Amino acid sequence: MKRKLILDVDTGTDDAIAIMLAALHPALDLVGCTTVNGNVEVQYCTDNTLRVLDHVGRKDIPVYEGLARPLVRPDFPIPRAVSDLAGQIHGRTLGVPASTRRKADVGAVEFLVERWADEELQMAPRRILRWGLTRDAGLRRWISEASGVPAPGAVGALGLPAAKYYARAVGADEAAVRRALDELPATLARVDKLLADGVLTPEAPDAATLQVLCCVRALDGFADLHDQVAAHPCAAPARALFPDYPEIPAFLPFS
Repeated sequence: MKRKLILDVDTGTDDAIAIMLAALHPALDLVGCTTVNGNVEVQYCTDNTLRVLDHVGRKDIPVYEGLARPLVRPDFPIPRAVSDLAGQIHGRTLGVPASTRRKADVGAVEFLVERWADEELQMAPRRILRWGLTRDAGLRRWISEASGVPAPGAVGALGLPAAKYYARAVGADEAAVRRALDELPATLARVDKLLADGVLTPEAPDAATLQVLCCVRALDGFADLHDQVAAHPCAAPARALFPDYPEIPAFLPFS
């Protein structure tokens, strides 16, 4: 299986080599490139990244543009003198043909948050629930009742093989669940920070906001985790966006 990666670049000559190697390596799956202000302004970094990918025949790899200025150095990049060696090495435009396509409509920050939510955050509630279904017949009965399945008691009793199958499909074992619970305080704190920084916008939710806060609401729905999640600022907007969410009965043998 190929290893997925995202390259965060300020593409000049050196990053161009890294992009080409990652884009063409048989063991790597370059999911996308994000660009940042660096040796030149971000729009040139984005243009150069598109040029490099097109030049090596990888127009399928999207490029997501980051912010035009750093968070802590608003005076950077500083215009370079003509005689400056670094300025000569890192020219604004690489000497390969211009790209025939455009940067992605989604910005780099939103893209990275969506990927984190999709590949890491949502796996926490999914693994917790699926592992619980392999251990607790009462939980299997509850989910059958909540789904409106006929004869929920019988379905819950006979559903263990299916529960084990779906748990294996997402790597839901005791070690994974314990790890998710151990990491939960840091995970929720990260969401709180994204809210505080204005990356997540519950008042006008974009895809990243909906995906992240949906995961928070899913965690909040576990009776075992409700009090822990409720203590974080991210819980209130998650409930506001997703008010009708079932409460999953307590089943965890540890916390």
